[in-house]
Amino acid sequence: MNETALLFSMAETSRRTGVSTATLRKWAARYDIDASHRSPGGHRLYSESDLERLQRIGELKARGWNLADLAALSTDDLRRMSPLDSSEDIPARICFCGTRIVGEFAPWFAERARTLEEVEVSLATGVLVWEVGSLSDQHVARIQRLTQSGVPVLLVYHYALGRRLQQLEAMGVQTQSGPLDWATLMHWLLQQTPKARYSDQDLEALIRATPELPCECPRHLAELLVRLRGFAAYCQQCSLDSPEQADLHQRLFHWTQAAQRPLESGLQAVIEHDNLDWPQKDSA
Repeated sequence: MNETALLFSMAETSRRTGVSTATLRKWAARYDIDASHRSPGGHRLYSESDLERLQRIGELKARGWNLADLAALSTDDLRRMSPLDSSEDIPARICFCGTRIVGEFAPWFAERARTLEEVEVSLATGVLVWEVGSLSDQHVARIQRLTQSGVPVLLVYHYALGRRLQQLEAMGVQTQSGPLDWATLMHWLLQQTPKARYSDQDLEALIRATPELPCECPRHLAELLVRLRGFAAYCQQCSLDSPEQADLHQRLFHWTQAAQRPLESGLQAVIEHDNLDWPQKDSA
């Protein structure tokens, strides 16, 4: 297969990645996230590597990452951070490190839990719950490498200097003075999910505005999203209330959250197709 056959037009790239052509142009102009080739006429041509990069950036942006930060990362970094290769929404694997935490919490997540020794803590799969006796500079440095690679970390400590806690806070790491309790763990795990593209208020407003719209597709999609969110909230509460059923309900919560993303993309496609001025789009 020659190289030309491996290049795609902007329209085909948009179809394959789910990123609109307008967004592709915006990303290229503002963030230099651009095609690696040009046709003799000057049109953008995207390689398979370009498509992968766009898909991974799109997935991570949907999870709340800043585009300017993503644009500066290598493809290898994006691969480590992106959930494209995971069959489940995060947390796909919950890693525990620390004698008491392993003994108390890992059994509740038997199918997905992995226990680590401190020497094994590197790029843990999914998320890491790490309990240390005394927080050292070495711990801080290792946690920084993990978070820079996209691994969420909950750090439980029994003694720590204020400056080290401030360093972790600046990295966006949640810290918790030990011992860790069930509710804190579950609240943190349930936060490791992407923010919704549309607020509940946006969806309710769209449902009420249906008579003024050219078709009922937006209403149907908005109603499905509202119901999915209601079920996700129910699963979330079950996870907090019932430790013996937490693993099942956490899976249901994350699966339900993951199911919302394609519906949100569908709703966005309908909005763009019908040129609806709803909702007010956030700036990139």
